[in-house]
Amino acid sequence: MPEADTLYIKEFTPAPLQVSLVRSKRKTLAISVYPDLSVEAISPLASSTGDIVEKILKRRRWILRQQAYFKKLQSLAEPQLSLNGAETFYLGKQYRIKIYPCDQDRHASLQGRYLQVPVPDAKEHEIARIRITEWYRTRAKDYLSKRFEKVLSNHQHLKLPEVHLRVTLMKTRWGSCTASGTITLNPLLVLAASDLIDYVIVHELCHLKHPNHSKSFYQLMDKIQPDWKERKAKLDSFGAKLKSYPSPF
Repeated sequence: MPEADTLYIKEFTPAPLQVSLVRSKRKTLAISVYPDLSVEAISPLASSTGDIVEKILKRRRWILRQQAYFKKLQSLAEPQLSLNGAETFYLGKQYRIKIYPCDQDRHASLQGRYLQVPVPDAKEHEIARIRITEWYRTRAKDYLSKRFEKVLSNHQHLKLPEVHLRVTLMKTRWGSCTASGTITLNPLLVLAASDLIDYVIVHELCHLKHPNHSKSFYQLMDKIQPDWKERKAKLDSFGAKLKSYPSPF
């Protein structure tokens, strides 16, 4: 994905809008609103800044509706500030973080409904945070790799080109796909249920056949994952909910 420029639209109301602008070989302008309320526009290389701004302004009501939707989702959960005792997720199931003193060098582990995190001193939250991150990072690479291979093997009939997987933290995306066949999955996906993870994987695999969100792309999504819209809605809701919980990364 090419580097993004920042576009500041003063004419946007009720407040100026900051847009992450990416120029690509696509033929039409695509606008996306993410759960953190950020806005991204992917435009054809030949489009002038003026034309892009004009088209974004024409989509003003739609952009505001999407932002209002995500704001509503964010307001449904109260923020948790304390790490010890805070709730977290793994594969869609909810757990509670339990930090406890231990004189042995042990890794974090799931025990029942708890993610138990041993530290030399119960007050050493930085060590606890590091061990939580290590636990999630290891699980993410292992689970997402296996899940990716399983979904890929189930869709060999698509005759996809050679594909490579990366697991890398991203700020606003669950996944991405490059023209060279590299699919990137966000390790935060391991917090979500497996059917939502599968949705992201299928979405990115479809981009290997159709790089843009064209009619053909959505037709392929409908064909191989008929309930993708329901999964997407659940993932959007889950992503907004996560903002009220401590990030494991």
